[in-house]
Amino acid sequence: METPLRNLAQAEPLLDKVQIKPQVVSPDQARALAVAYLEARDVAQRLDDVCGPESWSDSYHSLQSGPEWVVECRLNINGVTKCDVGVGDDAKAAYSDALKRAAVKFGLGRFLYHLPKIWGDYDADKQRFVEPLAVRAQMLNPIRLSPVPEPGQDTEAAASALSDKQMTWLLQDLLRRPGIEAVLQENCEKIDTLSRAKRALGYLLATPHGDMGARFARVATLEEWKRLIDVAKRLPVALPTASGQ
Repeated sequence: METPLRNLAQAEPLLDKVQIKPQVVSPDQARALAVAYLEARDVAQRLDDVCGPESWSDSYHSLQSGPEWVVECRLNINGVTKCDVGVGDDAKAAYSDALKRAAVKFGLGRFLYHLPKIWGDYDADKQRFVEPLAVRAQMLNPIRLSPVPEPGQDTEAAASALSDKQMTWLLQDLLRRPGIEAVLQENCEKIDTLSRAKRALGYLLATPHGDMGARFARVATLEEWKRLIDVAKRLPVALPTASGQ
């Protein structure tokens, strides 16, 4: 693959263009799961910037019209053609979705599928996040953060880089996640001190899937805590700044 096509997969040039919207709302309407997306015009502009306007073309074929539109996009870049199907409530939405999906086949915007799942406080009346900028920052933090030392490489220094206030903030963020409060209450004897809370937090959030209750039982030594804090520093949360510690 030529260098310009490889450059389409770069995330950094598109970070300022990333937008978010609520995808799933909790039963109590208080929290919502965010999904990140790009506008079709930003995808087209990125194609122009990387490949040149004369080096790519798109064609469309309508597969279904109303009540849900389904459109196929064939995207050709430097003689290479890839296609995908988009859907939408109207023709414009379906065409835009098809272009974005076809562009992903070339790597453009593929990083969006690997962003962390973030729940944020939701205003049901306005049908939007209470603090959309904070939710967006949490989603993009893993890309913006600088590399973290690997386990075993000065882990004590890495662990001490997070203040007690930052760790407390992380724990509060964890408590706001749907279903997690019950898990903490069931295992409260494991987190009766701040140090145990730190260890539990790092271990629980390292991989947000599976049996979290069982993970509490495995939280033990200080060395494990230090190693897990390395992982915790990669978490999709917006930490308080140093001036606020």
